[in-house]
Amino acid sequence: MSKKRTYSDAFLRYGFVNLPSGGEDRPQCVVCHKVLTNESLKPSKLSAHLQKCHPNLQNEDQAYFQRRAVALKNIQFGSSGIQAQKLQAAVEASYFVAYKVAEQQKCHTIAENLIMPCAYEMVSKVCGEDQAKKLSIISLSNNTIRRRVDDMASDILSQVTTEIKKSSYSKFFLKFDESCDVASCLRRWSTVDDGSGRNRGLRGLIQAVNPEISVDHCIIHRYSLGSKVCLFTDKEWLARLCYLADIFAELNSDNLQLQGQNTTVIDAHHTVTAFLGKLRLWIRRLEKRVIAQFPTLDQNLAQEKLYVIIERNDSQQGANRATAI
Repeated sequence: MSKKRTYSDAFLRYGFVNLPSGGEDRPQCVVCHKVLTNESLKPSKLSAHLQKCHPNLQNEDQAYFQRRAVALKNIQFGSSGIQAQKLQAAVEASYFVAYKVAEQQKCHTIAENLIMPCAYEMVSKVCGEDQAKKLSIISLSNNTIRRRVDDMASDILSQVTTEIKKSSYSKFFLKFDESCDVASCLRRWSTVDDGSGRNRGLRGLIQAVNPEISVDHCIIHRYSLGSKVCLFTDKEWLARLCYLADIFAELNSDNLQLQGQNTTVIDAHHTVTAFLGKLRLWIRRLEKRVIAQFPTLDQNLAQEKLYVIIERNDSQQGANRATAI
């Protein structure tokens, strides 16, 4: 291992002061604020830096560099010699890029392999090479982006947990359902279990931690459970179940159209407007005893040789009710 060199006040004549870091002395230029390695604590290397980077200052006396050194002390620096204000800005920029990478669900390496080179070229073309070099202090490596994303996730979890604990409400409700998005990816967990909910499913896992938590199924799920055990002797009940299945299938289809990264307010407005148009069309069809828009109900009634009585309730703005008999 090479011997550690120590700083000497005589090095100020070359425009360098001492910036200790990691238990060793490191020379820092009072002109460009660049920090060199401990091995550079040699008159030859310090002089070479002055000649190469600041040739117009070679003839300045030590008093000049002393004034620059005093001004340098008024600036806060990190261990790398970069101003703390610039370091803070660089960290914020790194977090911003990590946030965008996570938001777009892109590979972490895209920051270092694509975003940084593009940013460097854009700044270089528009602002010049010197300005572009300032981007080098922004860390966008794969590991850095991963840490940034993990930090933000932990911070969000901490904020949510804190707000829940501080909330004045003693109870709150969570809705879980087995639902897929436009990409057929599972977005939420299902609460369906064996009925007892003690050892299986999300219900069992939650109550294992806090037995006082109340878990209940939605009414549609109860219809589903009932359909598995009933003998289908109630024709009207079965027809109503078919009708609900058709309605919720249509609602689920519209719900999927309202999702997605590229969905806009205009798209959502068109989807809702189209669904309202369907409702008006269905009302007119029901008045004519046409139920083809409800395929499950239509098929069930055809098999059971039933018919539909349409009742109109004028007091509810022309709402219709279909009853199978």
